This record gives sequence, C-alpha cells and structure tokens, in this order.
Amino acid sequence: MCYYFHQKALIQTSFWVGLAFLFFGYLWYEDGSTIAVSFLSAYLMEWSLSIDNIFVFILIFGFFKIKETNYARVLLIGILMAIVLRAIFITLGVALIERFHWILYIFGAFLVYTGFKMFVVKEDDEYNPADSPIYKFISKYFRVTHDNPEEKFVVKREGKTYLTNLMLVVMMLAVTDVVFALDSIPAVFAISKEPLVVYTSNIFAVLGLRSLFFYCVARWTNSITCSRVSRSY
Repeated sequence: MCYYFHQKALIQTSFWVGLAFLFFGYLWYEDGSTIAVSFLSAYLMEWSLSIDNIFVFILIFGFFKIKETNYARVLLIGILMAIVLRAIFITLGVALIERFHWILYIFGAFLVYTGFKMFVVKEDDEYNPADSPIYKFISKYFRVTHDNPEEKFVVKREGKTYLTNLMLVVMMLAVTDVVFALDSIPAVFAISKEPLVVYTSNIFAVLGLRSLFFYCVARWTNSITCSRVSRSY
C-alpha cells in the first residue's frame, strides 16, 4: 500500500515537472531561447526552494493533528489560496519595479539579509506553528475551535461561527507559502523582469507542491517503516 502511494505521488510529481518543461519548449518555439531559458531558470529555483515549504507543511499538519484523509482537500484549497496571494504579490512587485526601478536594490538587500539569517540559524532552532505570528493573529481575531468531529472547515456553536483546525491549517499553508515567497520572488526578478516569466515560473512551482508533499510524506513514511522492520529483525 505504501509502495503504491509512493509511486502515485512520484507519477504526479513527474507530471507537473514534465508540464513545466513542455511549457519551456513552447516558450522556446514561440518567443525564442532567451525568455525560455529565463523561465526554466526561475522555475527550477522556485521548485528547489519549495522543498522548505514542504517540511514546514508537514510540521503544521502534525502540530494540528490533521488526519491523513483530509490532507488532499486541505492542501488543494491552501495551494489555490497561495497562488492567488502570490499573483497579488507579483502584480504589486511588477508595478513597483516599473515605476521605481531602484526598488530592485531593496529586493537584493533583502535577499542578502535572508541568506545571512539562514547562515547564522542555530541547529536546535525548530519551527513551531504555535509561535508563528500567523497562528497568533488568527487565534486573536477569529473564533477557533479544536473540536471538529464533523471534519468541516467552519462550524457553528451556539449561534457563533468558529474556524476549525482544517481552516486554520489552510490559512497557515497559504500565508506561510507567501512568506517563503518573499525571498524567492525577488530572486526571480533578478533572473527576469518579464511578467510572463515571473508569473508562470511561480504558478508551475506552486502547482507541483501538492504532489511533491505527498511524495515526501511517502518517502518519510517508508523510511520509518523500513527502520522499524530492520530494528525488529
């Protein structure tokens, strides 16, 4: 069963990567090599950086004890929200760059800053969803319930509407992805300021997150199973 799950996730991941490469070929045919290579470079960078998102997503699912049967629909909605938020962020970025070209230097300084933070981070520092500003904001300004036997996104209790853990995770996935995009999207602008390249490289990378998540979970689950079997042996 685990092997089938792993293979299915691998096939879906390969499909989205293959689709991106088909689009690369289409761009090469229609618009020439320059824009096509820019797209491929931006896509590969976004795709590689999305690995960080995957492991944070796994921590979020584990923290809120989301059942595996709900992974698919929560990820689908979260990723669709992430695409919308990224599109808004990119649109603002393109408009700002067209009007204030010097803002690219601010993007560059921000990339240096995030790179420095990654370099000096301590090994024992772990991401805790409870300490996330997103979680604190939602908990403060929205009614949240952790009791959700119906497995709904929103429930009503005594005439009041509450967000459940499922909706909480959806919102955290979407916003967390955009937070990660704060350093990856400026890097894409360094590759190309062509809106088509920036939009499509991000969309293709985000679309593959869902299948990549299941592939990583399948690999991780398979590793734990193999380790348990070897120890018992």
